[in-house]
Amino acid sequence: MSLQKLRLEKVRDTIRLNLTENEQMQKAYLRRRFDVHENPLSFYKNGIDESGEDFAQGLRDIEHFIRQAPEEFGTTADPAAVSSTARNVLYEILGLSGVKEGMSVNDAMKQKVLALKTLVTTTFADHRKLIWLVICYRTESFD
Repeated sequence: MSLQKLRLEKVRDTIRLNLTENEQMQKAYLRRRFDVHENPLSFYKNGIDESGEDFAQGLRDIEHFIRQAPEEFGTTADPAAVSSTARNVLYEILGLSGVKEGMSVNDAMKQKVLALKTLVTTTFADHRKLIWLVICYRTESFD
């Protein structure tokens, strides 16, 4: 094989590897990003790593948007105000608005897990009642 063909093959392999790695990173990012919506009970039980890169990146992204139009977020361009507002917006997005009111993140997550469990139990109980009504209606016995 000629040197040019070897170089070309090496470039192709590198491109394939980069594309594969990029695709895997995008899938992982989307999986993390939507986990709060697709599997909320698991998401809130596992907790949030506030020192992790995902959390920090989320804060940076929100801070960027706030800096562009601070008045739309009800704040000023002051770095401390932007940081505080970004943190509050992120917690609100995560469904932990209690943190804005002084609740610890851990307590807010426990409260969210309890609320989700209550919702599931209530929904199941409502479904049982509905099924009972349908059965009674079909058999016409409401005793």
